[in-house]
Amino acid sequence: VAHLLIKSPATDNDTLKAQAKAKVDALMAKLKAGESFEALVKQHSEDPSTSDKGGVLPFFGTGRMIPDFEEAAFGLAQDGDLSAPVQTPYGWHILKRIELRPVPGFEQAKGDLELKIARDTRANQNTENLIVKLKAEYQFTENKEALEAVFNSVVDSLYQTRMESTERMGDEGCPRSLGCPTRLQRKSRLQKPQRQRKRRQSCSTGCSPYRDGRYRGASLLGQGPQAIRIGHVA
Repeated sequence: VAHLLIKSPATDNDTLKAQAKAKVDALMAKLKAGESFEALVKQHSEDPSTSDKGGVLPFFGTGRMIPDFEEAAFGLAQDGDLSAPVQTPYGWHILKRIELRPVPGFEQAKGDLELKIARDTRANQNTENLIVKLKAEYQFTENKEALEAVFNSVVDSLYQTRMESTERMGDEGCPRSLGCPTRLQRKSRLQKPQRQRKRRQSCSTGCSPYRDGRYRGASLLGQGPQAIRIGHVA
């Protein structure tokens, strides 16, 4: 439904209440004369949350609104019908039916019903009653000192496990057991090829590891190990 509200709280004096009633009656007369409900809502409704939306309220079911408001809303027979002014603790309302959604069948509503029941604290009442019964039957008492000792033991164990795990890990969470290098080792490896490239550039044979004189007569058809296989010792 949509509504047009003229505020008239119970704290108003008789004069203000009479003025509110006269105003809503005048608006009702304009509606009967054919004026637009939405236009009058935008101009006169004192509900700021709906006045710019044609007075439209979210869908609601029974038991969700003030009884007088709800009775008037569900009493409208067809979409577009208007109610007579209805008084609630908030003031005077003129209602317009927008749409009536039928109650869904059980199969359609089953999922929602199960979810509501699961969320309802009363759903756990049977379990709680059984727990109370069993505690009384077996004379259950809570040993707070033992419970605290177990809790502290678990916390200490988790802390120790975390510390040991941290010690086994290299930089950036890489396990050292897998041979992951530290940040310093990675830096050294990055720098090492640069030094090797400089030495190789100065090598007359093009193969710096073999400049010690043992392979002076080698015929180098390749580099590295390939040169060794086809060379000869001087």
